[in-house]
Amino acid sequence: TEIYTLSLHDALPISLFAQERETNIPADPQTGKPSTSAIAEDPQLMLNFEDVPLQSVLEYMSEAAGFIILGDTKVRGDVTILSKQPLNREEAVDLLDTILNEKGYTAIRRGRILKIVEKDKAQIEDIPVKSGSNPADIPKKDVMVTQIIPIRFGNAGQLIENISALLPDYATISANDGSNAIILTDTQTNIRRIAEIVSAQIGRAHV
Repeated sequence: TEIYTLSLHDALPISLFAQERETNIPADPQTGKPSTSAIAEDPQLMLNFEDVPLQSVLEYMSEAAGFIILGDTKVRGDVTILSKQPLNREEAVDLLDTILNEKGYTAIRRGRILKIVEKDKAQIEDIPVKSGSNPADIPKKDVMVTQIIPIRFGNAGQLIENISALLPDYATISANDGSNAIILTDTQTNIRRIAEIVSAQIGRAHV
């Protein structure tokens, strides 16, 4: 277990915990101790921050979880995170996505690389492209993607006229007339909500 302690200007002293679970980890054949390479594959992270700059959280994710943080935009804002249970790397990224979303940013992930951009500029970045109209298949995550929502019944152009007002300013939506599909760039949480609305509207039209 490693403990990182920082004292930041204009913030309370904080302790950052990067805990690594040693149970069920293969032993090093030479030392008989848990393999450090195996531990590094699944670090257990305790994220405890109180009124610290968001930039410090990104630096911690780089140091403790092994991510490479990229970004032309300097992130701003302070955050408070209280985590009583350890998180694995994927859970920590999900939490980071939520924090960034609240502050007007998003993380574009490519392996160990996290590129931090403003949400209103994400649509011109290399964000994931998904396809599907079933809300149950769209996870409730605060990561930004472009979702292609095929419309089997009804007209995609008419549908977006009804739902455009429900979108945040940074989201983009359009209709592809040729394939009768909605193309929406937003967080997956918001896209799932829109897919639920679209499904309900289509369902009422065919009752």
